[in-house]
Amino acid sequence: MNTQLSDPYADKCVWFLTGSQDLYGEETLAQVEAQSRKIAVRLDAAGEVLKQAWHGSRS
Repeated sequence: MNTQLSDPYADKCVWFLTGSQDLYGEETLAQVEAQSRKIAVRLDAAGEVLKQAWHGSRS
C-alpha cells in the first residue's frame, strides 16, 4: 500500500505585496518597487514549499 501524501500546496501561490503612496514621489516609488522585486526573487530562490509571484502596482 502506497501511503505517500499529495502536496496540498502544489497549486498554491503566495502574493508578496508592497506599495507606497504617490505623495512620496517617483524616486521613492521606484525604490520600493526595486526592493520588493529583490525580496520576491530571494523568496523564490529559497526553494520553499510555496511559490510566490511578484505583481507590481504600477504599469
